[in-house]
Amino acid sequence: MLASEVIKRYEAYCPQELSMEGDVRGLQVGTLQKDIHKVMVALDIREQTVAEAIAHGVDLIIVKHAPIFRPIKDLVADRAQNQIYIDLIKHDIAVYVSHTNIDIVPDGLNDWFCQLLDIENTEPLSI
Repeated sequence: MLASEVIKRYEAYCPQELSMEGDVRGLQVGTLQKDIHKVMVALDIREQTVAEAIAHGVDLIIVKHAPIFRPIKDLVADRAQNQIYIDLIKHDIAVYVSHTNIDIVPDGLNDWFCQLLDIENTEPLSI
């Protein structure tokens, strides 16, 4: 299945329109025209996340926190964060960001945390 179809299915559950204004979201690395066989879901993309994705042949990582949050000034491999980007590109691993939209969606992260903490009376602060 193409990345575009995987993301289309994901966004049917968790639309980007639910994101807060100015939120980083969507495809950050890779292409929508890539065949996807394995997907990883993670909170952050760290060196260990990328190493695990490479080891397991992951094609797409859906992540809550955007790996590219500020403009990239260079891709010098001596910098740890840059090496993450280089490894993702070298191993053809696409990265899709779903930040505040996964929080606010019904049965999303906020609902899950409230259930774990036995919090029953809730209402969104912002939509």
